Amino acid sequence: MAASPESASAMEVLQKDYQDTIMELTGKKKEIVDPFRLEYEKLYKALMRSHEAEKRLTKKIRDLNAEISTSAQNVQNALSTAAEDQKQIESLRQEIQAREEQIEETNRKEEQAKETISKRKNEIDDMITRIEQGVGMSEEQEFQLNQLVGQKEHMDKDKELLKQNTEMLQRITQGRLDEVQHLEKGLGEAEAQILVMKEKIGEKRGEVEVAKRQKDELEQTMKDLREENDQKQEELAAARRNIATEQTELRKIQQAVADTEKEEERLERRVHQRMDEKRKLEEKLEQEQHKNQKFAQESEEKERLLKGRRDELQRTKKEKEKVIRAYEVLKKKDKATEEERQTNESKRNELKSDVKNHQEKSEVLKRDADVDRKKIEDLLRERDILNKNVVKADERTKKQIDLVKRQETQAMNMQKDITRWKQDAQDFQKRIMELEKQREKYGIELSQAPPPQRHRCSVLQNLEQLAALHVPFPRFLLVSAMACPKHLEQSIATSLRQHLNVGKDSATTNELQNAFELSQEFSRTKFDILDQASDLGLEVKDVYYNASPAVLYEQALRHEEGSFITASGALSVTSGKKTGRSPKDKRIVEEYDSVRDIWWGKVNIKLEEAVFEINRERAVDYLNTQKRLYVVDGFAGWDEEYRIPIRVITSRAYHALFMQNMLVPPSKSELYQFEASAFPRPFVIFNAGCFPCNRHTAGMTSTTSVSLSLCRGEMVILGTQYAGEMKKGVFTVMMYHMPLRPERHLGPAERALPLHSSCNVGPEGDVSLFFGLSGTGKTTLSADPARKLIGDDEHVWTSKGVFNIEGGCYAKCINLSREKEPEIYDAIRFGSVLENVVFDEWSRKVDYDNVSLTENTRCAYPLHYIPNALIPAKIDSHPSNVILLTCDAFGVLPPISKLTKEQVMYHFISGYTAKVAGTEMGVTEPQATFSACFGGPFLAMHPYHYAEMLAAKLEKHGGHAWLLNTGWVGGAYGVGERCPLKFTRQLVDAVHDGTLAGLEDEDWEPLPIFGLRMPRKAVKGVPREILCPEAAWRSRGQSSAEFWAAASKLALLFQNNFEEYAPQCLPAVVQAGPQAPKEASGYP
Repeated sequence: MAASPESASAMEVLQKDYQDTIMELTGKKKEIVDPFRLEYEKLYKALMRSHEAEKRLTKKIRDLNAEISTSAQNVQNALSTAAEDQKQIESLRQEIQAREEQIEETNRKEEQAKETISKRKNEIDDMITRIEQGVGMSEEQEFQLNQLVGQKEHMDKDKELLKQNTEMLQRITQGRLDEVQHLEKGLGEAEAQILVMKEKIGEKRGEVEVAKRQKDELEQTMKDLREENDQKQEELAAARRNIATEQTELRKIQQAVADTEKEEERLERRVHQRMDEKRKLEEKLEQEQHKNQKFAQESEEKERLLKGRRDELQRTKKEKEKVIRAYEVLKKKDKATEEERQTNESKRNELKSDVKNHQEKSEVLKRDADVDRKKIEDLLRERDILNKNVVKADERTKKQIDLVKRQETQAMNMQKDITRWKQDAQDFQKRIMELEKQREKYGIELSQAPPPQRHRCSVLQNLEQLAALHVPFPRFLLVSAMACPKHLEQSIATSLRQHLNVGKDSATTNELQNAFELSQEFSRTKFDILDQASDLGLEVKDVYYNASPAVLYEQALRHEEGSFITASGALSVTSGKKTGRSPKDKRIVEEYDSVRDIWWGKVNIKLEEAVFEINRERAVDYLNTQKRLYVVDGFAGWDEEYRIPIRVITSRAYHALFMQNMLVPPSKSELYQFEASAFPRPFVIFNAGCFPCNRHTAGMTSTTSVSLSLCRGEMVILGTQYAGEMKKGVFTVMMYHMPLRPERHLGPAERALPLHSSCNVGPEGDVSLFFGLSGTGKTTLSADPARKLIGDDEHVWTSKGVFNIEGGCYAKCINLSREKEPEIYDAIRFGSVLENVVFDEWSRKVDYDNVSLTENTRCAYPLHYIPNALIPAKIDSHPSNVILLTCDAFGVLPPISKLTKEQVMYHFISGYTAKVAGTEMGVTEPQATFSACFGGPFLAMHPYHYAEMLAAKLEKHGGHAWLLNTGWVGGAYGVGERCPLKFTRQLVDAVHDGTLAGLEDEDWEPLPIFGLRMPRKAVKGVPREILCPEAAWRSRGQSSAEFWAAASKLALLFQNNFEEYAPQCLPAVVQAGPQAPKEASGYP
């Protein structure tokens, strides 16, 4: 139930009348108006309170109705879920029965295999007995013996395979039984919840009835107040009539004053006229007296007439004086009236200022209260986090204790092995002594023997060294060295050192000892990784942990279809059907600790924790079915204070090599203590992208799912093999965690700001950040030979400086050539990963112009493959320049403009560029593209949070912000031309060398509509007609009206895009954007 539009509009009219009435009553006769004004204000406040109560009641009724509807829907959903669970339980029972039959069949086959193996063993034992008794064998018997040995090995493998299959089927059966029990339990809980919901619906209906009765009472009260208001309105109308009468009298007085002034002017003119006439008459009289005395009588008559006129003049003067006195009186009255008006106006202003001060104080108090409330909530949240961390720490301690116990057990076993090896070594020494005696006996024969026989002694000497060191090596190698044919002695010695990972045949004792210690450390690390994987639910025994590129190459070529080595040495792989990210399938778990921080919407879609558990279990089950897994440990970030440990578990060697390139590699000591130093544990990525998700699971819309749990510290990938999902998933994790570090309550300038940008540093230590979407020239402009590259894609700006998040680069390869991008082209070599490229099958040379598979061809390579890269990729100095890149295909924005604090926030949130006509099907004219913070799909919080931090850091550290347009000048796409690259580079150089920052305020002029400041003169050889868009249009024969029409159109696109973010932004930031006129044509 909602408030009627008539009542809402009536309240708006009432509020407007109230404001108008107060304005009219202010400044009038205070003693008459004040009592009425006070009564009127009381009535108005009572009406407003009643209206607010009505709105609250209406809102409560609406919420109750919505809650009832939701509860009813939940009941229906629970009933349907219960029915589906019953069906699933029945299907699972059938599947369990089929699995049990399969297990029985497997057991039967295993028994048959055991019988066959037993027979073969008896035959082999018989053959061995015959051999030991010295019975000679013919070639045919020797061939049969080899066949039997081969069959034995084959049967052993079949036995092991059957055993593994049996164990896997037993685990699957047990899991299905657990799932059935879980579903039955969930069914019971759902039925209980249905009953609870029904009871809540009854309670809510009772509350609705009470609310309806309260609404009726409020409506009656409102009716009474309206009647009282009507009476007050009549009294107000009478007061207004009195005021109107006074105003009419005042206007009459003012009119009389005006008439008097006009009459005074007329009389003055008449006096002047009479004075002129008098002068003429006096002159004429004198002439007549001198000329002719005979006219004396006429003169006397004229004198009489003159006297009469003089009397008339005297009367006129008296009238004039009366009018002047009346005018003075009216003037004094007018002055007094004006003074009274000014006094009232000053009082009204004082009242306004008092009201404004009170409002500001109330706002300050309200903000303080909100801050206190947020602090309390943060403290409570931190307390909960600490409690959880304590629990996790206890669990971690228990695991460490178990790990220590396991290590102690391993140490004891190793001690036993060492004792056994010592005993073996003593036996070997005895045997060597016997061989020495034999060597002395047959010394003469050996001295006369050919060179290959002499080499046997060197082999025995090597074996003697190994025995003295107690090095564990296979017994069969020693036996072979004692009694093998001469032509195999060299290969035995080589195999012996390959077993110990020693390169030279003439290895020293220290080298052999180091090889032994390295093998022991590798064994311990492997056991630790297997234990840690087991804690995550993974039971695969064959694990490749941070394997070298050569090993991962070999694995990919053996086991992954579509993997090849290209002519440059890079590994070419395919990502399957998905050749790009799937942003619509990205989900973030709705969790208590993060729900208020996440910017929920089309970018970050909510996912229930139970659904995440289902996807995680599905991924773990798939990974457990694989013969081998690959584990990669690394860091997100080069700064030790802010970096986040990342662990990737995947079934593809391609994914492992990709993430080894993209993560910051740990040192040997960091790798050995990786899990122990990560509290509570590393962020884990379960990449089961080769296996689809269940699209019928709640919240899933396809067979692809990319799910993040920020509080658990886990990411699950299903249904996509595109490796970029892992890279951008890590970036999303950094976008969430970095703004909360070092502490949440610090100011925007003190916290860490994650940025989707490239970054380089000059010889003087001046740092520049480049923001821009695809096609704006971000990679090209940041790859400056005169400056060190910190990174090309993801960075964090802290209170200390800037660091790169990644340990490598992920570059586009479409239309790549050495002439255009020499650094990227030369970085594609051994250790790099090429995705979805086409190459010649014979020469293996890559065709970067071929986009038959996808236009999103990519290459991942380590950062140190770039010659001028800064390693480690961090610097303890703050950016002095922030450059926002855009490719404006409308030809409206200037090539370079200086931004204010509010403007940089507006354009950073907007993230504007344009698609060019012809690059995509159906695009016939330029199309505006906006991506918040130049990385909208990866944002975790609202864009305003990041923009506020960016502006605060620029202000604190004295940095400059620029908007650089690398797009069209002189007209839109198809009419103008793209700004030449040499001019763009010169403008970037002018930013770096301080030329633009050194310009005075009068050297800049604003661009109407957009408010951007452009240079008034040429800059470093860039002409004025390029820097001013309107002048560039006119130079190509277009009119100013056409330019301003295009500018107005683009401004409207900016405004429409910013409507989504405006409610969270300050008014000054909204006003800093383009202000398009109502008519999007003509001059501004």
